[in-house]
Amino acid sequence: MRAEEGAGLARWRRFYEKKRGHRRTGSPVLAMLGELCFHGAVFFAGCLGLAVVLVGFVIPDWRINRDFIQTECTVLDVGVSKIEKNGAPLYRPAIRIRYEVAGETRVTTAQEPWNRRTEDPKQCEQFAREFIEGQKYPCWYDPAHPDVVVLVRGYHWGGWIWLIVPSALIILGGGGLVYGLMRWRASAERRALLVQQARSLPRGEPSTSTAEQWPGIPPAPDPKESPGTTLAYRLPMFSERGWALIVSFVVGVLWNGVVLIFIVLAVSRYLQGEPDWVGTAFLLPFAAVGAGCIYWFFRELILATIIGPTIVEVSEHPLQVGRTYELFLSQSGRLKMKFLEVLLVCEEEALYRQGTTARRETQRVYEDRLFRQEDFTISSESVFQTRSPLAIPAGAMHSFQSPHNKIQWKILVRGQAHGWPVYQRSFPLIIFPARADGLLPCPPNPT
Repeated sequence: MRAEEGAGLARWRRFYEKKRGHRRTGSPVLAMLGELCFHGAVFFAGCLGLAVVLVGFVIPDWRINRDFIQTECTVLDVGVSKIEKNGAPLYRPAIRIRYEVAGETRVTTAQEPWNRRTEDPKQCEQFAREFIEGQKYPCWYDPAHPDVVVLVRGYHWGGWIWLIVPSALIILGGGGLVYGLMRWRASAERRALLVQQARSLPRGEPSTSTAEQWPGIPPAPDPKESPGTTLAYRLPMFSERGWALIVSFVVGVLWNGVVLIFIVLAVSRYLQGEPDWVGTAFLLPFAAVGAGCIYWFFRELILATIIGPTIVEVSEHPLQVGRTYELFLSQSGRLKMKFLEVLLVCEEEALYRQGTTARRETQRVYEDRLFRQEDFTISSESVFQTRSPLAIPAGAMHSFQSPHNKIQWKILVRGQAHGWPVYQRSFPLIIFPARADGLLPCPPNPT
């Protein structure tokens, strides 16, 4: 019984820490969870700050300049009032006025503006001297609360600038959440191997550049920078879906943040019994676009999290024209796939000017299907893995890059799960020209 309890306790301890020799390291799962909690807290703080700025300043400022009704008042008394806050004296103008609302005479102290409070009484006195007792001045009162009156109107844009702070927190926190969720299911084995490879790198060893030896060919990556767990090199991934997720989040936050201001204003008018039907009808299309942005973001988020990481590794890199290599594919997730295929693609890109307009055209000049499988299931317990030969055709054009032309080789992984659109992930390759001696024109990968 004690042995079983000890085993259970050991399993629990391994969840949050791992022993390596005489050291204990934190669990990557908990580390990533802590990072998500941090970004979630930043995002929540931004939303809370945005609500405070909207309710406490932006909406009242907007209502004073749009909804308050103008009338005429008589100044009865001009002075400065003193209040205590945290043991420090604060001063504000105190201007008592008399005015009429719907035939009823009212007497109150005008709010100038935002009940401005300062530690210097002379500033309040200077503002109060602009009004003379017994004189008449225009004033504006709140139709919902007639006792709220101002003698000065106008937008105070300095306060609107505070919208930048919570908006920045929302973007940073939300962006961190999106990034963390995208790499949540990254392989722990992969991270451990990267750490091991980084520690084994020699310090101060100069790197060999291929830019001078092979002008026009993009620089070959160092295999030590991205080692694979199955084959020698793991190709970096470029996913259009990841960019779509980031763009949908930024657009959704900015668009809906602006629309939210007008929605709150419209709702406040309804609560006051003064509905603005024309303004509401004008607002509906913008609210519909905002709802579409929210749907777009969550759709991209689900696609990024449901469809797990795609891993492509090759036996060597860079590659050479006319040789055959081995390719390894790993696709994780909990999916019922319609199809999954791997393509070797070569695209030519040209940049030219037509008049004063710069145009960019891309054409696919070569495509070879390396692998395809249909109607199968990927479970969360078992990752789909396969190997296939990767043959670079003899006589093909090598990788090339110039200011106006580019030859780009890449591995394309395309797939579609039932109920979801087709996704595509790209893995760039560097291919060198063939050599008569059959050797790579750059230092070979370490075995």
